[in-house]
Amino acid sequence: MLLIWLLMGFLLGLFIARIVFRNKPIGSLKIMQSDGESYLFLELDSNHVDDFYEKKTVCFNVKTQKHISPK
Repeated sequence: MLLIWLLMGFLLGLFIARIVFRNKPIGSLKIMQSDGESYLFLELDSNHVDDFYEKKTVCFNVKTQKHISPK
């Protein structure tokens, strides 16, 4: 019974640590597709700009948009 409680406590600790220490996105990476070409735009959130310089690895939300050019 003690082993089950220890295992449950360990799993709960892993779950909480994963939530607390996960990488939070610092901006958006927009991918705009038009006429077979793709364009990338990086939009940083204003309150996370310092995180961009301090971290070795950053996380972005990816947004894909199809743009139809008028002809």
